[in-house]
Amino acid sequence: MAAPVGDDDRTSGRAGEDSRLRLRRRLAPWLTGLPYLVLAVMWIGFLSTLDDPAAMGWIAIMWCSCLVLLPLAVVGAVWARSGGDRGTMWGGIIAAVICLPGFVMGLFALPSVIASIA
Repeated sequence: MAAPVGDDDRTSGRAGEDSRLRLRRRLAPWLTGLPYLVLAVMWIGFLSTLDDPAAMGWIAIMWCSCLVLLPLAVVGAVWARSGGDRGTMWGGIIAAVICLPGFVMGLFALPSVIASIA
C-alpha cells in the first residue's frame, strides 16, 4: 500500500526546511560580519582624507550604507539565533547598535546625496 501524501520527507517540506536552516546558518556570520568590514573601510577612508573636502563624502556614503547594513545585521542575528549560534547573534546585535546612528543620519543624508547626483 502506498504511503499517504505528506508522510515522506520529499512531500512534507521537512527537507526544504532543513536546507533553509543550513543556508541560514551559513549566511548568518556573513550578514553579521559585513557591517564591521564596511564600517572599517569607511572609517579608514574618512580618516585618510580628513584634511580634504572628500572626507564628508566618506561620511555620507557610510551613513547611506548603514541603511542597508542595519537590516542585514538584524537578519543575521535572528538567523544565528534560530541556528543556535549565540555568539554570532550577539555580534549581529552589536553590529546593529553600531549601525543605528548611521541609519538615522542616512535617512537625512540620502536625499541630499541623491540631489547632488541629479
